[in-house]
Amino acid sequence: MLSMKLIIILVIVMMIPSLLRALPINEYSD
Repeated sequence: MLSMKLIIILVIVMMIPSLLRALPINEYSD
């Protein structure tokens, strides 16, 4: 139960950088 939520949060957190990198957004890259 708790471990499932932890795993889901972990997966989302690890996926965020990949999604941001996949998006054509160059505002944060100074």
